[in-house]
Amino acid sequence: FTSLNNQKAITQSYFNLGDCYASLSQFDKAFESYFTALKREESINNAQGIGDNLSRIGELYLLTADYKKARANFNQAMEIYIDLKSEHDIMFTLTNLGACYQKEGSSSDDNTLILKAIETFKIGLEKARNLGIRRSESVFLGNIGSSYRRLGNYQVSLEYLFMALPIKIEQNRYT
Repeated sequence: FTSLNNQKAITQSYFNLGDCYASLSQFDKAFESYFTALKREESINNAQGIGDNLSRIGELYLLTADYKKARANFNQAMEIYIDLKSEHDIMFTLTNLGACYQKEGSSSDDNTLILKAIETFKIGLEKARNLGIRRSESVFLGNIGSSYRRLGNYQVSLEYLFMALPIKIEQNRYT
């Protein structure tokens, strides 16, 4: 792609390399690839590409338990996706943002973050239902249920988990 001067393909290759390195748990190389792709997307002001790279970078920070950096990247991506009116991307970013709040709250015993996770997951649940994405609906229901469990509210936790169960069975997702 370099010899063809195909800048779009070069940028996409860096993004794809980031995905490959992330799947191999080579996080330093994944970060390097995503940040290179991000810089290239910023240089041409490609909002979708910027949002997608910020989202992937946030996912890496989430995996490496740097929740503040993860949240910052997810929030930046969210602003872009809202501007683009990309409901699918907004919904998936809500999944990650909620997971960030949930994990950070669990690791720090901060129930306000768990409550923020529940609030975020409920917004995502509404979007998933509006978009008719049953798999995401079940994920949000399960995440809300597990968040209530972390708060010790077992009855509400079970209510959400039992709402997720038939969708998971319908989709052959036995998690």
